[in-house]
Amino acid sequence: MARARDLGIRGYVVAGVRPDGWGAQQQLERRCPEARAAFGLHPWHVAAMPDEGLALALDALGQRARFAVGETGLDHGRRCPVDSFPRQERAFRAQLALARNRDLPVILHVVGAHDRVLEILRRDGLPGAGGMVHSYSGSAEQVRAYADLGLCVSFSGGSSRGRPSKAAAIARAVPQHLLLVETDCPDQPPTERQPCERNLPEWLLDVIATVAQLRGQQPEEVAALTARNARRLFGAPATWS
Repeated sequence: MARARDLGIRGYVVAGVRPDGWGAQQQLERRCPEARAAFGLHPWHVAAMPDEGLALALDALGQRARFAVGETGLDHGRRCPVDSFPRQERAFRAQLALARNRDLPVILHVVGAHDRVLEILRRDGLPGAGGMVHSYSGSAEQVRAYADLGLCVSFSGGSSRGRPSKAAAIARAVPQHLLLVETDCPDQPPTERQPCERNLPEWLLDVIATVAQLRGQQPEEVAALTARNARRLFGAPATWS
């Protein structure tokens, strides 16, 4: 984070995934005033929870959520068994309700379930504060559906994977005022940093360069507009860049 700061990166949203990590996030907030912690129950961990454990975790989340709610969402990928999908939906809808009640932005994790997530969002509603789909993995058409709901779409180190023409179409489908970038540290290092296993905050500049190339924009333009969008979404200070 110190090296990232030297490169001009200011401000961090550290999304939570399970209760046993929330304390470490709060410690990071105390050590680094530019870091803000969101708390959430990630679908991977929800999938492994018994019903009683999920109920307790949701209660604990309600006691902590003050900045943003997430990561939350649905994962229909290989990591989660099919029989966990109903439990994932219960946890997702409960976290959406918490975010609406407190008007906090939501950070969405969605893998292989974009259409279902869109159905739930349209039915249940979003918080007035909005939210973001993190590390986007859907189609250009689904980008437009999220944009119709006012959700930001964020790209991480995997943005350039797959066919270049498809990646460009997806990146260009995001309206400028809804575009975000992220590292998803310590996961998903940029393609050009492979085979590194641990992602680093300073590599956000790689993500910005890739997204700029895909969209046909200059990196400086993408850096400025995504910083502005992040400040607006999370109510962050002007010092974030």
